[in-house]
Amino acid sequence: MRLNSSTYFILLLAVCCASIAGGDVVVKTDATWKATSPAPPAGWNTSVSFDDSAWQNAFKSPTGDHIWLTSNQSGQAPNQVWFRHVFVLDQTVASAVGDFYFDDNGENYLNGHLIINDPGGGATNFPNTTIDPTFFTLGENLFAIHGIDTIAPFNNVSANIRITYVPEPGTIALLLFGAIVLCRRSFHTE
Repeated sequence: MRLNSSTYFILLLAVCCASIAGGDVVVKTDATWKATSPAPPAGWNTSVSFDDSAWQNAFKSPTGDHIWLTSNQSGQAPNQVWFRHVFVLDQTVASAVGDFYFDDNGENYLNGHLIINDPGGGATNFPNTTIDPTFFTLGENLFAIHGIDTIAPFNNVSANIRITYVPEPGTIALLLFGAIVLCRRSFHTE
């Protein structure tokens, strides 16, 4: 079977999209996050090396990516909780977008940078929040949340961050070279 130049181009585009999308990272709230109450000392939201070894794993709500400490029922858990999650990035970040949720108030931090401040009371969604790529570092990064429950019956926070890496120059060069070869080949054979 012989492929024409349009088919080659579509295959190349699919490979390109798979190569670029394959390096993305998702960070979201789950039971692996560390949680504590009462308030921790300074550095909990700024220092990757802050000692959270005495903290508990977060309570994961049965639905969604919502977390809290010990329970998501207001009467069974503290009204303020502090969360930490360290994650590793091995490439430069091109862009990042997050979906955040507070029931009821709180703050989100990335490496000490305040991303969301929600003092409004009541459950609030912050969908498609753009995060400055310069807030990320190569290696270990810290995402921290302070959640405040003000209205019963539930208490929850959640975060879902989609991080897109800068495509590696070698990948782009290889794809361009492949496109040139395929175009030249199909030009000479048609």
